[in-house]
Amino acid sequence: MRSEKVTYSDGEEYNVVITVRTATVLDGMRRSILEIEASEYPIDTVEEKHAGYLWFMMSEAYPSCLACVEKFENGEDAKKKLSKDMSFEVFANLPDALFQQWQKVAYNLNPHWRYQKPETKKGEEQEPTDSDNES
Repeated sequence: MRSEKVTYSDGEEYNVVITVRTATVLDGMRRSILEIEASEYPIDTVEEKHAGYLWFMMSEAYPSCLACVEKFENGEDAKKKLSKDMSFEVFANLPDALFQQWQKVAYNLNPHWRYQKPETKKGEEQEPTDSDNES
């Protein structure tokens, strides 16, 4: 089984090494459970125009990143410690630089988890989205 490490330290709150692995069947099951749990997060706490982004974070990024973690190694000097049972709220408030590194490794090792837009059948037009109407 392949694995890669994500190392992040901001010199203030976080000092962590995250070992991310190719997913097992049990990791896939955990990802599904995390999707369900995250869907219970109240999205009415954000502006309507941002609800789609929050949905993506809850249903795709959070479960995909967390489910394939082999282990977290928090430095002794870290004020904020990460663990496999972190809530969506904790995840959503991580530094973006940490999230971007972690997500990249998670999807590189597990490309089958990457979100794919639904394909349309030949001759069918795809329903327009709100983002198609924005200029």
